[in-house]
Amino acid sequence: WNRDDVEQIINQMQKKEWSSDTRERFAFVLKRFVAYAAKKKIIDLNNGDEYPKVVSWIRPTKYRRKTDDNTLENRKGFTEDEIIQLLQAVSELSSDGEILSTCVLALYEGGFRTHEGLLLRQKQLTFDDKNGEVLVTVKSGKSPSRNIPLLLSYRPLLDLVSKSPYKDPDAYVFY
Repeated sequence: WNRDDVEQIINQMQKKEWSSDTRERFAFVLKRFVAYAAKKKIIDLNNGDEYPKVVSWIRPTKYRRKTDDNTLENRKGFTEDEIIQLLQAVSELSSDGEILSTCVLALYEGGFRTHEGLLLRQKQLTFDDKNGEVLVTVKSGKSPSRNIPLLLSYRPLLDLVSKSPYKDPDAYVFY
């Protein structure tokens, strides 16, 4: 393998209609594969190993397409305006608008994973009337419990829990 061979492969990859993630992963795997073939060992940068010159120039993130970076699937979350539009649509279009809009607001404000928010139980909420906040205790998988304060969701969550037909602490918040 020489640099010309690797550049030819990279050029062929760039002509493909692949997503940015696929392009980046391809460049990363190519770099690791050629480095292994050249050095006959797995490169461990933490132990002082260096990539051989034939691939040291490859920067996998460089091969992301600029147009893909703004598409919805490549973003990590919603904008504030999108959340406001979603809350309005849920309130207007759903018979359970209060429950769903409170759920959307709490998920957004707390940065919860979807399953964490949907599986919230009443016993996980601690309402602090003095400060106008609700403290949500979340336990997910092997991770330690997290306490997340919510300010915007305080009143909607308080109203939802007080109106809930389920008074059991183990009852779901979003029934």
